[in-house]
Amino acid sequence: MRKKITILKDSFFPLYSHQIDHYATRWSHMGYYVSYSYDGNNLDDADMVILCIDKSRVPKFWIMKISCIKAKILNFSILDTSKRWFSKLILGRLSNYAGEVIVKTNRNAHGGPEMVRDVMQQKAKLFNLNDITQQELKAAKGRLMIKKYQTYPSAKDVPCFFWDCEDLVVERYVAKLADHEYYRVYFYSFFGDRGICGYIDSSEKIVRWENSANVEYIAPIPIVYYWKNKYRIDFGRFDFLFDKGEWLLIDINKTEGSSRGYLDIGTYEKEFSYLAEGIKEFI
Repeated sequence: MRKKITILKDSFFPLYSHQIDHYATRWSHMGYYVSYSYDGNNLDDADMVILCIDKSRVPKFWIMKISCIKAKILNFSILDTSKRWFSKLILGRLSNYAGEVIVKTNRNAHGGPEMVRDVMQQKAKLFNLNDITQQELKAAKGRLMIKKYQTYPSAKDVPCFFWDCEDLVVERYVAKLADHEYYRVYFYSFFGDRGICGYIDSSEKIVRWENSANVEYIAPIPIVYYWKNKYRIDFGRFDFLFDKGEWLLIDINKTEGSSRGYLDIGTYEKEFSYLAEGIKEFI
């Protein structure tokens, strides 16, 4: 009998919205039966359930919904990936840190996944750190979404009311190395014992895939295995920096997106096929 893998999502997404969808196609070709659940029902006959609850903190509703099922659940040990939980770069209001700082959302992806994906989301106002007012910021507590992170010369230059918002964190900003032309962020994307490590270079201070000047794959850096064990994560992606001889984790992503959907199929064919093989560690 074919093993059944069920991917649990908190709402309906177009196919290939997440990297897990690309793996699922390959698992089907490998002989597994793959299904999706969007309400947490019909999980009892699964041999494995893969969590793809696209929120920084998995709501208690979902935890209660799946805690009694007998199937093995991947990523059930990591239910919170908000920055306050793991970042060593966060500064306090009274910090005397004199270097450059960056203001981010505590939650992943600008806080976007926390917003309800329905008609109300289309009516919600999207805030930008460059033009937000103090009144808007206070009113936005708990649902702030910021489209662009902002840097400041030092912690004392951060507007006072930013410190009061639970949705924001102020971190040390790690600048580019003195002998390097670009700003650089490292990444490790993995599923089980399969992982791909590399770095992204950009001329812009906020490094993203879309503004990259160079992307290179490298051998996995040993620290990523320590983080996998520490945070008990079965699959996802780490984003991290190197500063003054130390590796610094800046993001844990447990529902890695596929920003271009179908267009990613040809671009990352080898990478997806390699990572999909990691399912064999669990089933």
